[in-house]
Amino acid sequence: MIVAEDIPAQETRRVEVDHSLRVGVGLEPGEAVTVRAARLPHPRRRWKDTLFGHANYVTCRVQDGDRASAEQEVCLLDTLTLELLGVSSGDEVVLEGFPYDDGTVPVLQLKAIRTSEEVQERRKELHGGDMTSRYPSSLDALGTFPDLPWVFLDRRLWSGLGLDGQWLATVRIRCSRSYQLKKELREMVFLLGIAFIGVVTVLKSVVWQAASLAVLVLLVGFVVNVRLRSRLNQRAKRIGPRRT
Repeated sequence: MIVAEDIPAQETRRVEVDHSLRVGVGLEPGEAVTVRAARLPHPRRRWKDTLFGHANYVTCRVQDGDRASAEQEVCLLDTLTLELLGVSSGDEVVLEGFPYDDGTVPVLQLKAIRTSEEVQERRKELHGGDMTSRYPSSLDALGTFPDLPWVFLDRRLWSGLGLDGQWLATVRIRCSRSYQLKKELREMVFLLGIAFIGVVTVLKSVVWQAASLAVLVLLVGFVVNVRLRSRLNQRAKRIGPRRT
């Protein structure tokens, strides 16, 4: 939020938010809101943004978990949401919930599983009504349609995200970059081992073997960085010339 200092203090401040946040709260332009500060328990490391690019977030509407995933500490996401996050089914993601009274945002890291068409269709049939319904609808309760993408969470995980008693709550989801780094390293270390065995058979000097290993490690690190940035970063890149 950017506070417009040119507005007199006695007048109402204007808050500008993006469409996803407005839909998540169920607000129309011009409605009055109360804004309070919130912070993550562990601030984002700037070196991670520099190395892997800025984290890509998707805001999702929390739905009660399906019978198929009952009592499982996972979240169910559709295919499009997984692709926007740059992850595959079974990868770990980070969920940021509703702030506590002290402004701290609870965070959970768990596996994201691709939801099936059967689960989505079954929930759409039961979906509808206001906050008193079993599965309330954002159209009936908040007046917003189309809605944000859904994330299915078991009720046990709601308290861990500060969502106790909140229907149609929203969470922010991003990929776990540490998990993605470990995943890429698992794939590249095998290739690194094969390449090093080939170098050892050709070079007899220990010095050259150590130098070759260092070069291979740097090359693997560069390849891992490029792969992570290209898969996790969703930012647009300007190709044409800038307007002067």
